[in-house]
Amino acid sequence: MRIPCKAVIIALMFTIMIAVSGCDNSGDSTRAIAPTADTTAPTVTSTSPADSATGVAHDTVINASFDEDIFAVTVDNDSYTLTSNLDSVAGSASFDATRNIATFTPATNLSLLTTYTATLSTAITDLHGNPLANNNSWSFTTTDGAWGSAALIETDAAGDARFPHVALDADGNGLAVWNQSDGDRNNIWANRYVTGVGWGTAELIEADDEGDAFSP
Repeated sequence: MRIPCKAVIIALMFTIMIAVSGCDNSGDSTRAIAPTADTTAPTVTSTSPADSATGVAHDTVINASFDEDIFAVTVDNDSYTLTSNLDSVAGSASFDATRNIATFTPATNLSLLTTYTATLSTAITDLHGNPLANNNSWSFTTTDGAWGSAALIETDAAGDARFPHVALDADGNGLAVWNQSDGDRNNIWANRYVTGVGWGTAELIEADDEGDAFSP
């Protein structure tokens, strides 16, 4: 006897439904099996710079990679911070959802030979709302400054330049002052160095020609 195709399909679907429904420990095959909830906290798998790194470039950005998808809006300037000596460093936090990498970009170059601490707080969650188990912090130290090529920072050949003094700030910007003769009397000159730009133009910073100026 031929069995209609429709009957065979119905019987097959019924068999599959029985196989899928299964039974719980009580033998009740009518109860649905609930999916397991994700309660696992996300973790940080790597950072750049690494914890305790030294000689870090002043123009670096700070990255942290996660082991799973992160709710991007939870990564912001409150949950991802950078500090130095407990002082906050200005910058912006962002999240690359394609690579699961959080990035903090400082607003300006980092200071010379300075230790910084980056922190990801428990406000950061995965897509299921699970937060980081703890605040995640790591520290690194920037590189010291390096001497460049010698540069002539004064161009007045009327007289000798003497007694230079140079001061630098933490960002590598500099100020040089010196005594220089114009052929008649001694004056005080100065020039500024800006990191990434170089020396500017020397300027006369005193204009009293009544007498000599010494020891700036």
